[in-house]
Amino acid sequence: MFLRSLFNYLELCRISNLPTVWVNTLAAGLLSGSPFHLNKFLFLLLSLSLMYCGGIVLNDFCDAAADAGTRPRRPLPSGRITPFRAGVLFTVSFVSALILLFIAAGGGIAIPALILLLLIVVYDLFHAFSVWTVFFMAGCRFMIYV
Repeated sequence: MFLRSLFNYLELCRISNLPTVWVNTLAAGLLSGSPFHLNKFLFLLLSLSLMYCGGIVLNDFCDAAADAGTRPRRPLPSGRITPFRAGVLFTVSFVSALILLFIAAGGGIAIPALILLLLIVVYDLFHAFSVWTVFFMAGCRFMIYV
């Protein structure tokens, strides 16, 4: 039962896409020219992974009604995960990500981190209404490099 529930949450977070976040984080670190610090890098990997997962869960939360017709087997429309639990998951993911970003990079990361969060939320709330929101998604990837 626990494993099935865990797999449902991992599916909801679409963890198979996380390597793209990790590669972007590594590339940003290499391009920065800063000395490599393993602890800081691991905090950044974890925090940006949590931002990604929070964004994906919020996306599915916003799309739950549409997904019920087009993707009924996904965790939310199928009822394997409740909307309340999804809401808790994306909230905890975002808050944890912000805390870890502050630990990894200090207070100077506050504005870029909040911009990233804003881009994620705006994309998730409005992507169903306009094709132009793709620029918000591109902004999310760009903010990894900031």
